[in-house]
Amino acid sequence: MVVEGKRFLTSPIAPYLGFMPLPLHDVIIGSILIALLSYLAFRLGALTLSGAIASAAIGMIIFVGSGCWGWLLIIIIFFVTASLFTRYKYAYKRCLGAAEAKGGARSWINAVSNGGAAALFAAAESLFGGDIFAAAFLGVVATAASDTLATEIGLLSKTKPRLITDLRRVVEPGTSGGVTPLGTSMAVVGALIIGFSAYLLGFFGGSLSKVVAVAAVGGILGSICDSLMGALLQEKYRCAVCGRIVEQSTHHGVQGFFVSGIRRFDNNLVNLTSTFLGAFAAMAVFLLIS
Repeated sequence: MVVEGKRFLTSPIAPYLGFMPLPLHDVIIGSILIALLSYLAFRLGALTLSGAIASAAIGMIIFVGSGCWGWLLIIIIFFVTASLFTRYKYAYKRCLGAAEAKGGARSWINAVSNGGAAALFAAAESLFGGDIFAAAFLGVVATAASDTLATEIGLLSKTKPRLITDLRRVVEPGTSGGVTPLGTSMAVVGALIIGFSAYLLGFFGGSLSKVVAVAAVGGILGSICDSLMGALLQEKYRCAVCGRIVEQSTHHGVQGFFVSGIRRFDNNLVNLTSTFLGAFAAMAVFLLIS
């Protein structure tokens, strides 16, 4: 709904969520909330200090840029979901050698690679409107959610992953580009979580089919692109100590041997690129069904 040039989002629960151009007191309340949540995430070990600062900055850009609480709530839903699944059976994942570093605490580079594109599209929506950048925003967040759930739950699969570019080839858990039926299913779940959350928060006027289609297609395709780039383009090294193929140039404190991929095209750049690709896919779906 548009009133005097301003966008209002509508949904069954929108009246209780404050969907309106942000007055100063909302900006103040939102700033305090974002700061408190970032601090709490830091204290709980979900974010490093740099990650907390970067997340707070991204959250503020999204909140002020979008002009409503719903976009911020989508980011919070993603972050809480991602943090819970990252911590789930963390000790087992660490034994596999595939767990997130620092106990799962995410640094500024993780925050930017997963949320930087979302902040950019929120700012674009504030400048140009039309909901097209709202679709891109959902594509970004759905891709990040899909990739996170596919990775964190896929590591728990009873079956060995197979390389997405050659499904006959079995690879070790945690290998970039490795996929399992469980992980693939969770990628779909991640996208749907964002899609249904966005519907409840009134995106695109509360159109269930449009919101879910945009988020699902954007998230799933973005996650597939992430796996493809992980298999084909991400830099990989052979550890000089254990002989394992790893994503880091240094393993066991020793410089490894470059094996394949593009140098410096690491997991964070893969994540950032895949969120943009998921955003473009979401924008295409939005335009097709508008």
